[in-house]
Amino acid sequence: VSVTETQVPGRRIITESVGGQVVGQFVEPTPVQAGLTGAVRESALTIGEALEATAHTVGDKPVEQSDAAAIQAAEVRATGSNVISPGGLASMAQSAAAYNADCPREEE
Repeated sequence: VSVTETQVPGRRIITESVGGQVVGQFVEPTPVQAGLTGAVRESALTIGEALEATAHTVGDKPVEQSDAAAIQAAEVRATGSNVISPGGLASMAQSAAAYNADCPREEE
């Protein structure tokens, strides 16, 4: 079991893996430093930032069904729509996961 933490502006992403497989990932807000005016600016975590953090924690592993499901959930939250658009990020991740499931794998 391994747990990694990735920092992005205003958030930290915690990823839990078992045997090299990501089994859980969640985001926690972190305090943002106040500027000279005393105002605190907090930015929303974008899908791109989440994917970048995931790439750093997962590395060069192929996209799996659990990855595609997480991307789909993030896209639904970001757009507010349950409809996955053809050619969108979630759709492409699902296609990649389906393709990778049919590919032979080298066992580590």
